[in-house]
Amino acid sequence: LEKAEVLEMAVSYVKHIQSNMKGQENRDSNSGEPGDPKRDEVDMRHFEEGYRECVKEVARYLAEVEGMNLQDVRFLRLLCHLQTRGPAARGLSNGKFGS
Repeated sequence: LEKAEVLEMAVSYVKHIQSNMKGQENRDSNSGEPGDPKRDEVDMRHFEEGYRECVKEVARYLAEVEGMNLQDVRFLRLLCHLQTRGPAARGLSNGKFGS
């Protein structure tokens, strides 16, 4: 794939995720103002969900589009890296969003 194609796919995917999150935001809009602990919790949950969704999409892309074997060391190392750098691994799930 050309770089432009990959970028187009990424933009399309981000737009899709954003439209899904807007629907979720509308359902969560009664959770308070920014800075409110309730609102921070909702924001953190959205961030974590988005991160997990992104990791899944990277794995899907590598396997289905690039044809990478799921047992390939590079595939496993990348997924491990993403998981160890995610919000839960960095302690962001404990209300430390933005730290």
